[in-house]
Amino acid sequence: MNKKTLLALGIVAALGMAYATNLMAKGDTTGSAPSHKITVTQTNAKVKSFDDLAALEGSADLIVLAEWDGEPKEKEFTQNGVVIDKAGITPLKITKVYKGDSNLTHISVYENGYYKDDTLFTVAGYTPIAKDAKVLLFLDTTPEGIYRVKGVYQGKFTINLIQKGDNLSLAPLTKEEVEALDYIGEDTAHFNKLKDAAINKYITSPSR
Repeated sequence: MNKKTLLALGIVAALGMAYATNLMAKGDTTGSAPSHKITVTQTNAKVKSFDDLAALEGSADLIVLAEWDGEPKEKEFTQNGVVIDKAGITPLKITKVYKGDSNLTHISVYENGYYKDDTLFTVAGYTPIAKDAKVLLFLDTTPEGIYRVKGVYQGKFTINLIQKGDNLSLAPLTKEEVEALDYIGEDTAHFNKLKDAAINKYITSPSR
């Protein structure tokens, strides 16, 4: 068995463990089969890295706990009539405001990942907010009044996922397997460090 075969088996095993762990955490006992594999198309980007939670907090206009509140829409960005970028816009229901306008109840957020047919388009490993997700978000505003995740992927943490991030962006994945991970890019250790700090401060042992 060559090294490529061993690597492929290792990736499949990691995905299997992540998917099974998430199903157990959600109490899924339906026994339904996972959907077919999807294509993951990743775009790299120059990302401002936040060294720690304090830096992420300081840069955010809005810090909230939120839930999925409707189907996302695809947004095209054009220049001189040519499409230069795309993003998903997802409506969210706010359940708690930690920083920013405390009167906000609903917002729309640009997501750096979205599904189209059988393809996940992601920037730097960002995974879209799932329907059953509860997310801790660090956001800034845009001129259109739509919010965006700080640091591309560094400002979105799904609090009801045991799994955090894993570098599986090039592996064949089902949609369920993507939704079982909070992040699938290369910056796994840094993302997981930020998530641990954010969950500990705002969710596990909140002081506010």
